[in-house]
Amino acid sequence: MSPKSQPTVGPAGPDDVRGCSVEAALSAFGDKWSLLAVREIARGTTRFDAMLRETGASRDMLTNRLRRLEDVGVVHRVAYQDRPPRHDYLLTASGADLLPVLVALRAWGDKHVPGVAPDLLVHDCGATVDPVTACRACGEELTPQAVTFVERS
Repeated sequence: MSPKSQPTVGPAGPDDVRGCSVEAALSAFGDKWSLLAVREIARGTTRFDAMLRETGASRDMLTNRLRRLEDVGVVHRVAYQDRPPRHDYLLTASGADLLPVLVALRAWGDKHVPGVAPDLLVHDCGATVDPVTACRACGEELTPQAVTFVERS
């Protein structure tokens, strides 16, 4: 048996890791501070000092995460002051596509994390948002029992 074909015991090595879009997305930006920065920008908090206050991140941590989010195309900076240089951080189209992820994480936290004081998410029509992930074709809500992960060839 060649080393590659031997069964793996314990943690998988790099050749044994299942690659997928979830892993790729998390590698691009996925840590608490990055998602909290995106949350704040989506809420309208676009200035660095306000993000520091709202996220609780250290200055260095937030600086690094915003740079990384800019590098991967999730946010872009717009100067609003020259001396000293100051920027607003805004979501790109790619960053705006993270809204359903934030809404789903928020709903999960509201339901499963004790002590969280949920705020309301209200749509422009005035209705409170209660996220539902459903099949585009039939409209049924997605559950682990109703979906199958099929590897692409």
